[in-house]
Amino acid sequence: MNDRPPSAVRRDVRAAPRPDVRDLPHAYPLRLVDRILMVEPSAWAVVVKTLGRDAAGVDAEGRLPSVWLCEMMAQAAGLAMSPGPDRVAVLAAVGRFRCRARAVVAGETLLVIVRVVRRLGANVKVRALVRRTDRVHAAAELVLHFVTPSTPPA
Repeated sequence: MNDRPPSAVRRDVRAAPRPDVRDLPHAYPLRLVDRILMVEPSAWAVVVKTLGRDAAGVDAEGRLPSVWLCEMMAQAAGLAMSPGPDRVAVLAAVGRFRCRARAVVAGETLLVIVRVVRRLGANVKVRALVRRTDRVHAAAELVLHFVTPSTPPA
């Protein structure tokens, strides 16, 4: 029996260039993704963030407010879509955001999983979640909008 999917379903993931965290328009300390574990461009991505005390948003007690988890999911979604140098993905909407009460603290490693649900013209809807080692900590539905960055006036 043939284990391969039908040719109509099969995708060649090697055809698209593999995204890199440096593809994000964010610079340190606002880049909230350390490395990409797995990615299928325009479909899904799995990324890792090890939270340090010097990370953006971490307070004096070493806790990360939950709004930063939403930004982390949005950056992972941007990597999953890998729009290229001529287009940038911006966060347009956040829906169904859920987060556990216990705060994320410095020293923890977070796994961010993003899956594209629907494309709507220049918009993309994704479902994302942030996992700790033991269970899901946060989840949300995000809408990304793709824009062409304007060049600054000369």
